[in-house]
Amino acid sequence: MSDLEHHFQPEHGRILLSASLTTRTHCTGLKEGQRIQIYLTLTHIALGERSGDLDTTARFSIENYIRPPTRTHDAASPSALPAADHHERLRDELEAPCADDSQETRIEEFSSRSSSQRTLAEATFIVHDDADWTTSTFGLRRLWLRLQRPGPSSASDTTAPVLELSAKLSERFLYHRRS
Repeated sequence: MSDLEHHFQPEHGRILLSASLTTRTHCTGLKEGQRIQIYLTLTHIALGERSGDLDTTARFSIENYIRPPTRTHDAASPSALPAADHHERLRDELEAPCADDSQETRIEEFSSRSSSQRTLAEATFIVHDDADWTTSTFGLRRLWLRLQRPGPSSASDTTAPVLELSAKLSERFLYHRRS
């Protein structure tokens, strides 16, 4: 996973976080890859618009880019996807929709003041993992995103509030479309 980038927009009561998750597959002389761009936007909810003690909105969004298989000269040598600004799509990448026909965004509200909950917000996405998602059989992965407070064993040397963003990507599984 790439380094987490963050931007604070105090005039909008908003914090924007982004990171990139990249996978590579090498087999039988072909190379393909996947890059999932993850965005998390935290927004303060104005006092008159709140539902109970829920004072913050977490907006998880993803962009799933797949690099179709290309022939390599030496399949034994590891070849990474080219480094790119994660805000910019590479020339040979395809943007794949979510596999469950849902939007690429999940929104949850939570209480930033509640100290009893470790997990504040979470989202699950089903994503394509290869460029052949229109065929009858294709690969999928489940992506779990979680915003949480550090566990009790995490010692923080700062008095500022600390949050963790975790991403977990499942192994590939095949889906067989019904005719």
